[in-house]
Amino acid sequence: MKWVTLISLVIFISFPQTSANRVCEFVSAVKEQGFKAIVLVGLAQNLPKSTYEELRPLLIQSAIVAQSCCGAEPSADCSREEADLFQSAICASHEITEKNGLDDCCKLHGTQRTHCFVDHKHKIPHDASLKPDIPESEKCADYEKDSSTFMGHFIYDFARRHVLLQPQVILGIAQGYEKIIKECCKDAKGVHTCFDDKKAGFKHAIENRVSELKSTCVIYHTFGKRILMAKKLVQYSQKMPQATFAEVKAITERIANVTATCCSGDMIQCMKERKHMIDEYCANHEVLARTKHFAECCKASIIERGACIEKMKADDKPEGLSPKVEGFIKDKDVCQKYAEARDLYIGKFLYEYSRRHPELSIQIILRITKNYEEVLEKCCKTDDPPTCYGSADAQLAKAIETELLHFKNMCAFETTKGEEAFEKQMIVQYTRIMPQAGFEGVEYVAHKIADVMDHCCREKDLDHHLLPCAEEKLTNAIDQTCVDYDPATINAHIAHCCNKSYSMRRPCLREIKPDTEFVPPAVSEDLFPMGPGLCHGTPKDLFKSAKRLLYTVVRLKTTIPAEKLQKIITSFHDLKTKCCAEADIAACFAAGRKQLVIDSQALVA
Repeated sequence: MKWVTLISLVIFISFPQTSANRVCEFVSAVKEQGFKAIVLVGLAQNLPKSTYEELRPLLIQSAIVAQSCCGAEPSADCSREEADLFQSAICASHEITEKNGLDDCCKLHGTQRTHCFVDHKHKIPHDASLKPDIPESEKCADYEKDSSTFMGHFIYDFARRHVLLQPQVILGIAQGYEKIIKECCKDAKGVHTCFDDKKAGFKHAIENRVSELKSTCVIYHTFGKRILMAKKLVQYSQKMPQATFAEVKAITERIANVTATCCSGDMIQCMKERKHMIDEYCANHEVLARTKHFAECCKASIIERGACIEKMKADDKPEGLSPKVEGFIKDKDVCQKYAEARDLYIGKFLYEYSRRHPELSIQIILRITKNYEEVLEKCCKTDDPPTCYGSADAQLAKAIETELLHFKNMCAFETTKGEEAFEKQMIVQYTRIMPQAGFEGVEYVAHKIADVMDHCCREKDLDHHLLPCAEEKLTNAIDQTCVDYDPATINAHIAHCCNKSYSMRRPCLREIKPDTEFVPPAVSEDLFPMGPGLCHGTPKDLFKSAKRLLYTVVRLKTTIPAEKLQKIITSFHDLKTKCCAEADIAACFAAGRKQLVIDSQALVA
């Protein structure tokens, strides 16, 4: 009864490991479609080279076996160990294992086979290919015809493109997508208008969730468990200010341990530990009584509650909580407490400061804590430590003001000049500091920054929401960029910032000067591709051409002054305007391009 193995992948999500028939209990709880969806995620992530059609018979057969497990005489296989069962099912098909390169793994047994499967997933190349966008009317027709198959294709495609993403996250995304399909396909104002209104927000939410999870793994692998715990301590102290230090510390330690498992790629063990952890905290009525939003998340479904906890709003601060952490600045025995248990003392500072400041980003609180630690290291060696560290509060306030002003200035530019102008400015800024990177890499960074700032600058109360929105999302983007693009292949400055402390990555990049050691390419006509396409391209194509031109010119001289850069850009646009009005557009561009090259050589000399 090998198909039982497919079902066993998901049993542990909802039920303790004491059941004699976990398959039947799970199917009864999530119903057939929910059960098949989770099985599909597991198959698509481990077998991305197999098509949906090739995997579909396994789903159908797994449903049949699920029914038999709930019958009068269930098989003993219904409660076997999950990882072993799941892998055995895959290994039973030589065609599937050969197509997906799992033959060697299937020769192993037990934990060795599990490790082999996990290693295999890590080696699966990221599928960045773009699928053709199906017209909205066709999507509605396909969903109406067979909603199960339609959503199956969505889950399959998303899972095989995100093989290390937690299955419950993928299913949560699928639920959101199906909600949009249902709403828009019946919208009286029109299907196309409805999809346009909802598509950007949905895409943004997906990118944020995926980015958050990837960044968590980057932090764990790059900076270690201690830094991850520090970040989570800040995060949950901000969200749950009425919880005690001991309670928040216990939560962050548990999260760090589960993160280690989830970031290893072993999604079976990940979901086991994750579900067990959330179950425990949702059963702690003493904590729930003091954490309003956490308690609300515990009422959500198994699939939804994890994401709910991650994005929940901060609870109200306890009554009587002082606005400042005075005990850490005014008490005379600070140095003694710090010397007796440094990590514990700094942890308590992190907790107390965070629960008072939900309006600050996690990263700036980590930097503030680091600065406070440096103040203590210096002051505790003086003759009068209290006087020395008594001024720390003013230093911390100044650091916060500087960061907030920086982001407000970015918002002012984005608001007055527009998102496209802001993105062009980012193209110039990042080409100056990393000219070795390809255009696609620089464009990705510039677009991500522009997208983040466009979203965060719309916040109603910038003083209370700008920092946690902008810096958290930008840091997530930096974390992923430092992994996707090997910084050592760009330049030493970028590599230094990528390897610097987690909280200092973004400020470090901001301080990099234009790379004057870069050897630019020779100025030639090939650098300025021109033709009739410039006259008839879509707004999106023309915007991309404008960004590519900025990238090309800045690489010729990374220190080129803004006014000289503008002269070249103006010359290009003047030539475009002139040639697009000519009868022989190609001939005009060919002649004009020669002069543009000559002028550019003179300006970058």
